[in-house]
Amino acid sequence: MTAEQRLRLALWLQEAEKQNTKVLNDFMVERGPIRCRDGNEGEYLADFVRVERKLYPLPRRSFEWWRDSMRISPCSKRSEC
Repeated sequence: MTAEQRLRLALWLQEAEKQNTKVLNDFMVERGPIRCRDGNEGEYLADFVRVERKLYPLPRRSFEWWRDSMRISPCSKRSEC
């Protein structure tokens, strides 16, 4: 498998996990926690716990530094960058 194929697979798996998590969440909202057992008699429980998050404002200087660091200068040749 090439590096590009591995990257594409990693991106696909990441998106698949997001979608699966959303579907599991919907099931749990309707039916409650989900339990399952594997072949070794290990038991797994899936249950989402609501977490309250606090957001704090970013100081202006930090925001300006972040914004400026994200800018990419256009280059016609690689040696000019």
